[in-house]
Amino acid sequence: MNHQSMSHTNTVTRFPILGDLQSGTTQRHEVRLPGEALENDRWPVISVSGTTPGPVLFVSAGVHGGEYPGIETAVRL
Repeated sequence: MNHQSMSHTNTVTRFPILGDLQSGTTQRHEVRLPGEALENDRWPVISVSGTTPGPVLFVSAGVHGGEYPGIETAVRL
């Protein structure tokens, strides 16, 4: 398993698309996806970084407009 790379300044650099993540914090990001068709779109991402390296969980919801149960599940997490 590839653990998060941590520096002495407590930054996590595992996900380059999000930039530097500060350990022990919750941060909001706006991500641009590659490709001409999506160049004007921004996608909201919230990262929650623990204080120590460990497993990673990715939660995604609402990819398709009618998928409301997934959105509610992500909110409740």
